[in-house]
Amino acid sequence: MNWRIITLLVSFACVFSFGMGSALASDPDPERARALYGEAKRLHEEGRVRESMVKLQEAYEAFPSQAILISIVNRHLDLGEVEEASELVGHIEGKGGKLRRQLKRLKRQIKTTMAKPVTIRLMADTPDASVTIDGGEPMALPLRVDLPRGPHTFVFSAPGRSSVTRNEELRGSLEASLSVTLAVPKGSWQVTIEPMIPLSEVRLLLDGKNVQVGKSEATQHVSDPRDVLPGEHTLTCLRGFEARADATFTITSGERAALTCTFPEEASSLDVSVWAWVSGGAAIAAIAVGAGLIASYESEIDDLNALYPADQGWEIKSSKPAVGWSLVGLGGALSVVSGLFFGKVFE
Repeated sequence: MNWRIITLLVSFACVFSFGMGSALASDPDPERARALYGEAKRLHEEGRVRESMVKLQEAYEAFPSQAILISIVNRHLDLGEVEEASELVGHIEGKGGKLRRQLKRLKRQIKTTMAKPVTIRLMADTPDASVTIDGGEPMALPLRVDLPRGPHTFVFSAPGRSSVTRNEELRGSLEASLSVTLAVPKGSWQVTIEPMIPLSEVRLLLDGKNVQVGKSEATQHVSDPRDVLPGEHTLTCLRGFEARADATFTITSGERAALTCTFPEEASSLDVSVWAWVSGGAAIAAIAVGAGLIASYESEIDDLNALYPADQGWEIKSSKPAVGWSLVGLGGALSVVSGLFFGKVFE
């Protein structure tokens, strides 16, 4: 709560106390009131007006007096708080010639001041700013202008900056000031990962700073839009320890940059053309070796039978036929596989 509100509430409390008579001052202490009044006078002479008014309020609480209320009104006027002074003076009854004359003087002074406009100085933090007052024409800043008392709407704007609207009630008799900061509107960016890799598998860095990926976008390959200040930026996308993609972009106020981080396609675990030739070569080799084993067995069997006659109890055993035919069968199967691979190569 600011001083203006505090002093106004205390002033009303003083008036209410005065209207109720001495019944609220159970123990009036004129000596304490006199001492506080003297301290208030000293503070006022030192230019410590706000502190002086606080002492006057304490003095009134010690000993309610219209003379002290008159002094409180004067302190409000010293502080430029003419509205507060007007509220308070309307509750004072000027009894006695001196008080009556003081009250009339204060009322004339307040009336004269209330009839005057309020001077306000308007400023912004950019040299090319302007302001409109209550929907009027734009005026360049800084600006010093006199306006009627009461509520006013000020709209500050500047090229490339966000507008600021301020609703202010002008009051008092001292020059007021209003200064605003016109922020630069942000842009935004959004990235798509190619090929379609979920963001949970990618680390994003904007200008070297980590970008936190939310749960809702972790399974997607397109990020949510994110705000960024205008200017040049670099987005780095990392996948694993080696895969990296960078995108440098320049953003302007209110613009959205659509970015793409493209990672190279991973090498296929099955290179069709290579496997076509490998399987074809293996098929030829298997058939050749198998056929060789079979032919070798056929050429040797007659000589072996002659050397080891079956009628003498000899039995010739050789693995060549079985292995040979197995290799021929394997070669045939590999030739089929090779044919399938070649079919894919030439699709």
